[in-house]
This record gives sequence, C-alpha cells and structure tokens, in this order.
Amino acid sequence: MEIDERNYFIECLSHNSYVIQVPGLKLKMKTNLEHVLSVFAQEKFKSGTRVLKEYNYKPKNELMRLIVRRLAKAAGDEKFMRQVELEDMAEREYENAFGELERKLMRTEEKVIEKEKVIAEVKKEIEELKKNLPGG
Repeated sequence: MEIDERNYFIECLSHNSYVIQVPGLKLKMKTNLEHVLSVFAQEKFKSGTRVLKEYNYKPKNELMRLIVRRLAKAAGDEKFMRQVELEDMAEREYENAFGELERKLMRTEEKVIEKEKVIAEVKKEIEELKKNLPGG
C-alpha cells in the first residue's frame, strides 16, 4: 500500500544527515604536539583498560620513539601496572575521604577573600569620608 499524502509532522521527523566515522579518518599530524597526543587517542587502547594496544604511525622523532617504547614497556611490566592500580585506588580513596572537605575549604577561602576585599573597600571609603569632614 502506498501513501500519497504528506504529513508535516512526519516530514519533520526525518532529515538528511552526514555520518563521519572518526576512526576512518586519515590523520594529518603537522606539529610535534599533535604527534605526541596521537599516542593517547582512545582507539589506541584496549577497551576498559589504559593499556596501549597499538600505535600505527611511524614515530617521527626520538621523543615519539621514546614515548611509545616506554608506554609499551610499562604495559608489559606487571609490577609497574600493579603500582599504577594501587596509585589509582589510593587516589580514589583520598577523593572519597577528603574531596568534599577540600572543595568546602576552597569555597570558604574564596568567601574570605571576597570579604577581605569588601573590608578594604569600606576602609578606603571611611578614609575618604574622614578627609571630607571639617577639620579632617
């Protein structure tokens, strides 16, 4: 069965679109920074881990060779990986224990700074008013 009439609402539900598949794009890295950052692109890692899976580009310079080599070495070192996991766990525990306290302290410090500014402004105004008084 063919529908001959058009409905404005139904027409609004559909639209032309373009889909860009980022992993399919060929990267043209121009700067050293882009080369260094390319090592950390998400598609280079095994899913669910921070282990470098592969780096498909030829390292451009000694810095890149060093980075890729050290990351690969670290990923293969069980003792190092265990240390990283322990550090991550300690960081999470610290955040759970002290994170809110640190944020509260920062908010309090910001309020104190603002109040100190207000006090300084009021003192300045008082001095100006004293100068304007007769005999001041």
